[in-house]
Amino acid sequence: MLKKIYLLPVFVVSIFIASCQKESLDELTKDQASSARFTNSNQTTTANRTVYYWANLMVQNVLPQNNTYNTSVNLVTWAGQNGATAYQCTTVCSGFLTKILTQTYGYTSNYFQTWTGSSSPHAATYYNEIITHDHFTQISQVSQILQNDIIALQYPAGSSSTGHIMIVASPPVLRTASAPLVTGTTQYEISILDCSSTGHGSTDTRYISSGVFHSGAGRGVFRLYVNSSGSIVGYAWSTYSNSTYYSQSQRQLAIGRLVP
Repeated sequence: MLKKIYLLPVFVVSIFIASCQKESLDELTKDQASSARFTNSNQTTTANRTVYYWANLMVQNVLPQNNTYNTSVNLVTWAGQNGATAYQCTTVCSGFLTKILTQTYGYTSNYFQTWTGSSSPHAATYYNEIITHDHFTQISQVSQILQNDIIALQYPAGSSSTGHIMIVASPPVLRTASAPLVTGTTQYEISILDCSSTGHGSTDTRYISSGVFHSGAGRGVFRLYVNSSGSIVGYAWSTYSNSTYYSQSQRQLAIGRLVP
């Protein structure tokens, strides 16, 4: 009987110690998981703050009344950033990119002035920066295009605009060729983000109906034409069959990857 009385406390103490160890391990596991979540959250937040990130954030959140293609005003703000309380995009394509570069990398007006010769570069200016490899690596093959790359168009002298600027949202996808058909080419569609007076096809976020679009920032589908070696030889504004095809000799297209 005395032996039984002696063993009982040891058994109880052993259970108590084991229980405490389990609780400690459980708490440690919870802390580690919480720490991992916190770390991953921070990594996701900082890693995704790219040109694409800010452009996409604008497209997802800006209200139609605050979203306008405008050649005389250059106002782009993100709610919660630099004291702004609303998402606002009232600018042109090149102004949209310039504001995004400022938001992403902290570039100032003086920086753009030194870099491009203008505090507010036009689309053709960005085109020239790409083809001269100034702050950009030029992308010549369709297979090399990645999210965040910049597509710059240069229009002929005398056009109402110097060109157009788009941000690649996702790599190009091979598509079944449709009109306008160009002999010796393969067609790709590519999701882009831009600020424009019109959208890129019926799936564009600015689409209203029957070919009518809101202007301003949005996401749409652009079409690329490539030759047998994978080099880009032309483009069409959308995948619509009545979308005009432009060769490189008609309107120059360059794709660049920014080197901050």
